[in-house]
Amino acid sequence: MRKTALLWMMLFYAPLAYTQDETSNWYFGEQGGIRFNQDGSVTALEDGQTFTFEGCASISDSAGNLLFYTDGITVYDRAHEVMEGGRGLYGDPSSTQSGLIVPDPGNPDLFYIFTVDTRVFEDDPDFGLNYSVVDITMNAGRGAVIQKNVNLLPDCSEKITAVIKDCEDRSIWIVTLATSDGSPGLLDTYHAFEVGTAGVVTTSVKSTFNDIAIPDPRGYIKISPDGTKVVSANASAGLYIYDFDSNTGILTNQTFIAINGVNRAAYGVEFSPNSELLYIHASNDQQGETGHSSTLYQYDLTVADISASELVIDQQNEYRAALQLGSNGKIYRTIAESYTVGTSYLGVINNPNVRGTGADYQHRAISLGTGVATQGLPPFVQSFFNKIAIIRNPDGTTSNSLELCEGESFLLEIEDIPGATYEWLKDGEVLANTTNSFPVNNAVTAESGRYTVTITTPDPKECPIIGEALITVNPIPLAVDKILIQCDIDEGASEDGIGLFNLAAIIEDTELDYDFYSSQADRDNDNPIVNFDSYRNSAPFNELLYYRVTNEFGCHDFGELELEIRSNPFAAQSSYTIYSCDTDPSDNAIRADFDLRSFATDQYPNVTVSYYRTTEEASLKNNALPDIFASNNRTIFARLDLDNECLGVDKIDLEVLPTPLVELQESYLLCTDGADLNIIGPPGFDFYRWEQLNGGILVSELNTVTISEL
Repeated sequence: MRKTALLWMMLFYAPLAYTQDETSNWYFGEQGGIRFNQDGSVTALEDGQTFTFEGCASISDSAGNLLFYTDGITVYDRAHEVMEGGRGLYGDPSSTQSGLIVPDPGNPDLFYIFTVDTRVFEDDPDFGLNYSVVDITMNAGRGAVIQKNVNLLPDCSEKITAVIKDCEDRSIWIVTLATSDGSPGLLDTYHAFEVGTAGVVTTSVKSTFNDIAIPDPRGYIKISPDGTKVVSANASAGLYIYDFDSNTGILTNQTFIAINGVNRAAYGVEFSPNSELLYIHASNDQQGETGHSSTLYQYDLTVADISASELVIDQQNEYRAALQLGSNGKIYRTIAESYTVGTSYLGVINNPNVRGTGADYQHRAISLGTGVATQGLPPFVQSFFNKIAIIRNPDGTTSNSLELCEGESFLLEIEDIPGATYEWLKDGEVLANTTNSFPVNNAVTAESGRYTVTITTPDPKECPIIGEALITVNPIPLAVDKILIQCDIDEGASEDGIGLFNLAAIIEDTELDYDFYSSQADRDNDNPIVNFDSYRNSAPFNELLYYRVTNEFGCHDFGELELEIRSNPFAAQSSYTIYSCDTDPSDNAIRADFDLRSFATDQYPNVTVSYYRTTEEASLKNNALPDIFASNNRTIFARLDLDNECLGVDKIDLEVLPTPLVELQESYLLCTDGADLNIIGPPGFDFYRWEQLNGGILVSELNTVTISEL
């Protein structure tokens, strides 16, 4: 069955023509890092130099090439060496968001590093909010810090975020939480500093809320990708969300979000790409190295009572964690055991636009190799992620990625704007299409990738509109028609054409899932055969079944399975007898070891032979006997197969022969000057053989042996 997915892109005006590739390289934790590839996949980076418990920041160019990164104190260039002038910035590895890198809106060669400090111990100075400037053209493109630690606030919280103001002004807002004048004290004012083409405006736009007095500076702050919401996590002091006016920098409509359960100290925060859902990571705020517990929550921002929409996405006995949206539309989470002990993994929310369990959180989904994630991930200008989900699901929800199977179709389509131009790319390569839609019929795996369209409108004041879709086309397994031939070996009814089949005998790849159906109607209604490993055919001698094979991606194919019964009447007497001697003649048990494999090699050349205790087991090929089978007197069954077709089933009698029990003295005396020693063996046997132990020399083949000398 083929299906078509319609991908519809709603128009939006991205403030600046960033490509999101500026977020391609992340460095964090203890030499941890990941890279987002053009096709949306993630690769671990093991060349980072950071050693930070929390804050960090990274930036790449528009083509996804690393420029530099920092822990808020030291800046590392693209070669992972300390940048010229890159020491002594006023961030702190123990500050939640120690650094944030912002491109200069007026000069593509300049970047601002905004840092927020924290006080770790009593005599540790807190330098507040500062910024430094990097000129990336210096030192052959490796850059240099040309201005350092320009103070904006003498004291502030450990949180900072940024969003583009608008395209016409080409400005960016930098937002943090502090007191009204930036002095130490209870936090009640959000400061928005504008970064424009003329530089940083050092006077902030203030949004003061007299009904809050926050003593806890910890936790992340984020602005939604569409620039309309601000969420502020304040650890033990609670979680708040606000409306944000990107034109003025003002925050309004403060709303407290109540977190249920024992894990209420909010730390990591992130919005879904469509800005409709909010994800929070909160912990029990346990100090020390043990006793930690944390929960990943989801909230719906489209409802009136946000707190009531709370859903638990994941819960672990682990430490608090950062959350960060990636360029592939997925949200990543750090995983740490305690404040000082991290892990080499990241968790991932695969479908963050989807409510409930459909968000698909996977714990320890990304291996960092030798790198270690602690508590922080690099924040970015949130406008880098400003994109509308362009895949509309059947239930009315939207998502920004699509998985489908080979042979299915999809359509990328946006509104047709008169006079606009359209540039389509796949994995960074320009496509020939220049219209507002891009259909793909009967997709193949090579058409997986990240599709990007840039729309340039005829109005020069309007910024380019950028849309993306991450498409994954998974392979389908091949189901070929098969035949399963069984022998009619039901004792007493071996000519009726009815027998037992183990349908699983056709399975060649155990990584695939198989379902079997007795009719086309059952196949179409997905009503599989339940006991497929002991199926008795209903039509004598020949019957047609159907099967479905499904791979790990959920892609499937159908095939036909023909069942055939061949007559196999038993002879009146057993066909063969295998003899073996009793293994222990001294006990009362009659038991011997039978070499079934040697018998098969001699008696049944060029076919596959397996032995069973019963005819039913022989039919189903269940519980095959070992090559060396220890048994008493009994009948077994030899099944003969060639290319998985039953050629016949023979009865085999196993007969245990008694082993002679010879009773001799432990020692005999022979005198050198006396008569010969005569030793008499037990009577009644057909053959005798007396050998000297040393060398195996034959001494006698008679019942009696005469020994004259040693």
